Amino acid sequence: MLLDLRKLEELEQWRQDLLEQIRSEVPGICPGVIDEGVYQSLKIYLSFHHVVCNNYTTA
Repeated sequence: MLLDLRKLEELEQWRQDLLEQIRSEVPGICPGVIDEGVYQSLKIYLSFHHVVCNNYTTA
């Protein structure tokens, strides 16, 4: 089975974009859904996820 690496990169970017969006406040409408601590923890998790997925999908 061949993996389309472009699709994997797009999915990774989508995850990063989503994380940024739920952290961001919409002034006058709503606060961010997650605080900075949760954001930083999830960024670490995404970095780990990226390494694991790339190591296992390119082997």
